Amino acid sequence: LFVITVLVIGSALSILTGTLHEIRQVNNERSRKRRELRIFLQTKAVPTELLMRIMSYADYKMARQSPIGYDTSLISPILDAELATFQFGENLQNHSFFELTFKIFPQVFAEFCSALKKQFYSEGESVFSNGSIAEMMYITSHGDFCLGEDEGQRERSFSGEHNYFAEVALYVEAVTHQCTLAAESFAEVFVLTAASLAAVLANSPMCTTMFVEYANEYIRIYSDSIARHDMGDALDIQQRCNQKACFSNSFYLDLNVDERKILRTIDLRELEEKEGRTPPIRFVEHMMESNEQLFLEQLRSSFVELDPTDGLHARYGEPKEQEKVESGILSLMALVRNDYEAFTAPQKGPNRLS
Repeated sequence: LFVITVLVIGSALSILTGTLHEIRQVNNERSRKRRELRIFLQTKAVPTELLMRIMSYADYKMARQSPIGYDTSLISPILDAELATFQFGENLQNHSFFELTFKIFPQVFAEFCSALKKQFYSEGESVFSNGSIAEMMYITSHGDFCLGEDEGQRERSFSGEHNYFAEVALYVEAVTHQCTLAAESFAEVFVLTAASLAAVLANSPMCTTMFVEYANEYIRIYSDSIARHDMGDALDIQQRCNQKACFSNSFYLDLNVDERKILRTIDLRELEEKEGRTPPIRFVEHMMESNEQLFLEQLRSSFVELDPTDGLHARYGEPKEQEKVESGILSLMALVRNDYEAFTAPQKGPNRLS
């Protein structure tokens, strides 16, 4: 037993010694690179203030980068994909649609993680500038940032991880940045290019179908926001666009069935029994016999299918169809009552019926 104990302790000490030796080699390599950089800067008579900033940036970059690589041929593609997801998955999982990709196509998601490229920025350096061509999607990972319309203009500062910018650049050939993003400290950003996105999707037709549907909807929402000059805060617009496009995607809807939309579970009796409600037939009779003004609220209360919260159109997310129905009912009632003012009220200017 004593001999076995000595052997186990000796083996453990040997492993520990080897690990310490490897760590020492890594530290020596970092020290060598740092020393060479300092000697170069001193040889060129670089001002002390600039030298200190360069050395600080070099220290930050070496600390954020892994000095040790590995031979990818040593592990299988599946294990390599799992490793990529473990290392970089959190950078994409805060994005609604990439999280959906992770749930449905985990292998494709892992390839997206492998396609991410890391970039470093020093204090005051612009990640991208307003008006410049957007060529990739940016994901803030570490550091402090500020947003503004122009260089040096600071409108909002933020810290933390996983904010997404210029996603639309993945889906269109030519688009410009709508703001300027600059680093306020040493910062780390991941980028995903359109070429990398296409290369990954080329191997998965079903995932490509999902992405094409999402991209078309994303572009439509993004374009509408620009057309209305409703860009607002750049952080909010990116999140709003990707969430709306994701939540309307057929793959998302198949995975997240809304119980309110299942026909066998729809029950509007609670709305019909609401206190003060006038049944449709009585509402129509009353409006035909009186000269009262037609109110949309009364119409929605009487016809429970038009309820703005729990009606059928509200449940299925069809606000435009609801507007058509409401407009048709009000117009028909105005015609029957011969109420010219009510019928032409929505019409404006020279287009008004005379």
